[in-house]
Amino acid sequence: MTKIEALDGTILSLICKEITPVKYDATTIKTKLLDGSYHVQTIGTPARYVEFTVQVNPTQADSINLMQSQGETVKLTGYDETFYGKIDEPAAWERITIGYSNRSRVVYEARLKLIIDSGVV
Repeated sequence: MTKIEALDGTILSLICKEITPVKYDATTIKTKLLDGSYHVQTIGTPARYVEFTVQVNPTQADSINLMQSQGETVKLTGYDETFYGKIDEPAAWERITIGYSNRSRVVYEARLKLIIDSGVV
């Protein structure tokens, strides 16, 4: 089962799909030297992150937006991995249901980037 939840156990979504393998984002400086060769310098330790797509109702979307804006840690459980981290940027929600006036039946989808705080369990 895949899901994203708050650390207090509140489930934010049970539909998390397309979870990528862990990626690394490093700060690098590339300099071309006088002889034409390049010197690449990496500053610090690269940030580890995963990207995934989430489907939520409007209440869950509001909770995710609030947690992202406050920098709260969330827990992403994949099929065989668990990640703890912070959502990098505000979500660009796209409504995927059409024609429902009942708020509880509306579904939104967004691609999120989770910067990993602690290791993969």
